[in-house]
Amino acid sequence: MVIQRIQSLLLLLAAIAVALFIFIPYGYWDAAVAGKAPQFGPLVAKAQPALLIPSIIAIILIVVSIFLYKKMPLQKSLVALSGLVVTATACVVVYMLTRSYVDVTAVAGDVTIKPLWGLSGALLIAALVALVAAHRCISSDQRLLRSYDRLR
Repeated sequence: MVIQRIQSLLLLLAAIAVALFIFIPYGYWDAAVAGKAPQFGPLVAKAQPALLIPSIIAIILIVVSIFLYKKMPLQKSLVALSGLVVTATACVVVYMLTRSYVDVTAVAGDVTIKPLWGLSGALLIAALVALVAAHRCISSDQRLLRSYDRLR
């Protein structure tokens, strides 16, 4: 019996999406100083440990789960755990991008810094969708194997 391993491809896509999230800006700083043009600065996960560490942990869990295809219950658990880590990372990104900051140490007075949304946050959502689809495929394979065991 041959089981189609579409979940391996989905897990690979999820790992690539999280890896790209680390290097592509997920937002930009918009520093509005009175009388000056706005200054933009990129927000990248590789410069912030609160996003870099969970992203690396998620990538490691996803890559390990790709190679656990013979141990489906463990693979399913690792996929669920990596989904929780990716969800937590996405929540941190949303929090950081919905909060505005005031820099009181600026020379020109109080400067309001508002973050703008970037494109890389969508990569986390894509990774989460791929992880959920992989989890469903693993569950489907488990049901298929149980049905064949009953026939024997």
